[in-house]
Amino acid sequence: LDRITDLSPQFLMAYTMGASTLSVVVDDIEGASLIYEKGLKAFPKNWVLAYRAAYHELYERNRVEKAAMLLEKAGRHGASEGAPPWISHLSAKLYERNGQVELGRRVLVDFLARPFGDEKLRKKARKRLEKLNHLRK
Repeated sequence: LDRITDLSPQFLMAYTMGASTLSVVVDDIEGASLIYEKGLKAFPKNWVLAYRAAYHELYERNRVEKAAMLLEKAGRHGASEGAPPWISHLSAKLYERNGQVELGRRVLVDFLARPFGDEKLRKKARKRLEKLNHLRK
């Protein structure tokens, strides 16, 4: 996969499916991490790749902060590309759980500033933001 992506750096499938295969089938966690990193450099605004990399960081490497950052990126870049709006909420929860309340707040403020998402989800985001505002005091 490393050589394939060297020869064809815009071959998105090699990053998305290849890294998952390394992680799940071959149990090569480090190799998968390297392919995800390489893919995120080649496709910095691809929300699906960022989302998959976040899952990998959270469940395979137990790196909550990095997973939250990648989910934030997926939510921000995927907003106009069909990413589900709850990705931003998940990012905020991970930041909060990791003791980074201010980052969680920022993600929710950014989400609420965007002109999309159903009202039920927006209401939930406002309620969560209110909770984080109280934690900040």
